[in-house]
Amino acid sequence: MLLSDITNPVYFDLVRGAERVSAATGSSLFLAESQESAEAELDAARRLQVASDGLVLVASRLEDDTVRALAAEKPLVLVNRQVDGVPGLVPDVVPGIRSALDHLRDLGHRSLAYLSGPPTSWMSRTRWEILLDQAVERGMSIVEIGPGVPTMEGGEATLRRVLASGATAVLAFNDLMAIGLLQACREADVAVPGRLSLVGFDDIFGTALTTPAITTVRSPLGEIGAAAVRELLAAVDGAEVGAHEAPATELVVRSSTAPPAG
Repeated sequence: MLLSDITNPVYFDLVRGAERVSAATGSSLFLAESQESAEAELDAARRLQVASDGLVLVASRLEDDTVRALAAEKPLVLVNRQVDGVPGLVPDVVPGIRSALDHLRDLGHRSLAYLSGPPTSWMSRTRWEILLDQAVERGMSIVEIGPGVPTMEGGEATLRRVLASGATAVLAFNDLMAIGLLQACREADVAVPGRLSLVGFDDIFGTALTTPAITTVRSPLGEIGAAAVRELLAAVDGAEVGAHEAPATELVVRSSTAPPAG
């Protein structure tokens, strides 16, 4: 299993779900990371392919043709990425995004900002496209701020642009960026949620422990990790790996969202 950043807590439940299936089936799970680098990812993927029967690429930053070339050599399953002709598991982000926008609209927000992730992130682009479509449908405006680094530091660095945008609510690409923006707000005496409401993605460990606790869109990562390994094992055994129902995301409302000031 090849991860984009092994230090990101978003992968804790995903790896645990994958390992449980691996252990139950008598398989061994090797982990590697790319540190958000496509070049490092390709190098690690080549090394893993030599040492294993198949590969799970999580949040791959590789070009579509490169992914297809890897999949032609040995069984491969994607997580949080879609490439035509390659098996993949992606949570259905639409329910969670709809709920997040409904929640913000009902609070009275009309002007939103999205902190996007890396330019090579398929999931960041997908979330932005859905957010834009769903916000317009609800009569809300939304601007994209980024691309950004999907870390706490990346979130902290966006505060000036967030305030300049005039948005009263921010949706971050992931919870780490949301936590980073929250920290920057605290240091700049920008009240959350008084002046700015904040929504993250993934519901990683720690989002319930911040002050205020962060409202976030939860992804069923443990379920996805387990399903990815089951799918890979089936492909290694020569079975057809076809379409499956995408697990749905859901909104977890905490205290980082409130009606806009004034």
